[in-house]
Amino acid sequence: MKQIAAILSLACLVALTAAAVRAQSLADFAEQERLRRETIGENPEPITNKEAAGYTGGSVSVITFGGGTFTEDAPAQADPQHAAGADASRDGGEADPDEPTDFEGRTEGFWRETVTGARQKVEELEKEATVLQLRMNDLETRFYSIDDGFDRDAVQKEIQKTFYEIDLNKENLAKAQDELADLLKEARSSGALPGWTQ
Repeated sequence: MKQIAAILSLACLVALTAAAVRAQSLADFAEQERLRRETIGENPEPITNKEAAGYTGGSVSVITFGGGTFTEDAPAQADPQHAAGADASRDGGEADPDEPTDFEGRTEGFWRETVTGARQKVEELEKEATVLQLRMNDLETRFYSIDDGFDRDAVQKEIQKTFYEIDLNKENLAKAQDELADLLKEARSSGALPGWTQ
């Protein structure tokens, strides 16, 4: 009976220690997030797709969901002449009157930019699927190599979260592939030349 009581008290001590360590790491994370928000400001001004073409050099914020990485570099400087030219060509302004158009008046530049964006979205989602699968493989290996029940529960939660992210990625990838296929079909039906969508 004394042995059972000793084992139970030891298990309670381990559980309390694990809870204290997790609470401390959560507090550390909250403090890091508070400091990060102070450095970038509470409401950073977003850059729209229309304005992004006018920026050269530098880099933009990179956020990777699921992996938890966040990097932010100094903002690039705007090039007003480049921005004005990009806006004119995108809005169908007087950028180049000799540029060929499809039956609906959309230019080669429009089709190249739109199709490139759709293809990049598909590629990014395919890369994300690969990363998620690698993470799942790692988590499964860790799960079966752990003997401690508390640690196994933590890994099991990560596995469930990754399963959800994989399913969400599959849905988003299917939608992006369908959007790309519809875009290419629309380009053909509207008289866009084949080279415009390459």
